[in-house]
Amino acid sequence: MNKNKAFSLIEVIVSIFILILVLVPSIKLNIQQIKTYSKIRNADRELHFFTSLNNYLKAENITSSHLEFNNYSDFVTTFNSFGNSFQNLKNKNFKIVIDVEKTEVDFSNRKEKASLIKVEYRGDKKIYKNTLLKFEE
Repeated sequence: MNKNKAFSLIEVIVSIFILILVLVPSIKLNIQQIKTYSKIRNADRELHFFTSLNNYLKAENITSSHLEFNNYSDFVTTFNSFGNSFQNLKNKNFKIVIDVEKTEVDFSNRKEKASLIKVEYRGDKKIYKNTLLKFEE
């Protein structure tokens, strides 16, 4: 054999085989990381929507005592000033129940009228519940 050759055929084959052995697990790991990140991002979107909904309900005056929405389109139709910033929820599992109860909070020196707002949002995989206390002006 000629010693001046850069690589022999066996060396090239072994090098390619080792490269494949190293790359395949790395590619599988990267694919798994992308799937996990996608799940986390979707859950984060739902939580962001629920947080925005709570802030919106604190700011707006709701006159109905019970509201229920089974899709995002109905929700946006009723709360049109909420905006269309969560279009990604349109085709997903979506259910919101909002119950408003008028109550009176008794402080030691005065009584204040308030609304007790119970919010329940059912997303794709999680259920978010919260109770808000909003004092009337």
